[in-house]
Amino acid sequence: ITNNPGFRLQMKDVLQKFQEKHLFVEPFPHIIIPNALQDSENKQLIQQLKYAETIALQLQGGRPSLSRYAIEQNIISEDRNLSALKTFNKIHSGREFGQKMLNIFEPFIESNLPNIPLGRIKDYAASDSTFIINNPPVAGSYSPRGPHLDTFSTMCTFLYYVRPDNQLKGGNLQFYKHRDRFRGFNRFSRVDTNYLPSRSIELYKEVPYENNMLTIFLNGVNSVHGVQPVELGSPSRYLFTGGCVYAEDCYNPRSYLAKNEVLKDVVGEFYQKLRFKLLGQKPYGK
Repeated sequence: ITNNPGFRLQMKDVLQKFQEKHLFVEPFPHIIIPNALQDSENKQLIQQLKYAETIALQLQGGRPSLSRYAIEQNIISEDRNLSALKTFNKIHSGREFGQKMLNIFEPFIESNLPNIPLGRIKDYAASDSTFIINNPPVAGSYSPRGPHLDTFSTMCTFLYYVRPDNQLKGGNLQFYKHRDRFRGFNRFSRVDTNYLPSRSIELYKEVPYENNMLTIFLNGVNSVHGVQPVELGSPSRYLFTGGCVYAEDCYNPRSYLAKNEVLKDVVGEFYQKLRFKLLGQKPYGK
């Protein structure tokens, strides 16, 4: 493990190379920056990935059954061999980096997040940057998470990929668009209350799961995204994620539905949550 004491001073945030060409508006506002960090910064993170995963598995007594898990902040903060991860999380947590993201998306906030008064855009709490590991497939290919909408209080989300090798097959970030408009959630899903039915959406573009790749997107009813299935035999999938979270919901998805669709979604959500409770399951992300 390389532990560079001066790394904190050398690292800049993942928006250091941002230009207007990196901003896209369809199917929803988003930023894509390949090679977002300098090579030296990225290599520091790569060198510490496997060590972080080993420590986490030791503390958890083995690989958890969930498709993904986070490396706890206290583990990263207390281990000197994880200085690069600690530095990354520190730079990309808090209001300074959060404001950088929102400044770029400001022209699109009113139309995508209509519940936020224009004078209160800055009244948000920036979520902490978190190091995430998607478990390798054990029985067949699987998607860490299918087409969904993030929690409605989320303003924007960043995903920064760190990939130590080329052995993983699949795992690209997928952006979808509604076939005509938002028509509600998949209330038959047994894993996630924010999944959308496949018949109502279509794939628009993919962001490859490549090392040093940054994606940031603004939330909203059109911000449907998921992860391409990871093929059997692939190793773990690594990423950092974070973003800006508002004190209340930024938009109400049911306001985009017809009256009969609202009733259908309310009833469907009731039985979906009841099913989770009876089965003793916890919906993804809850």
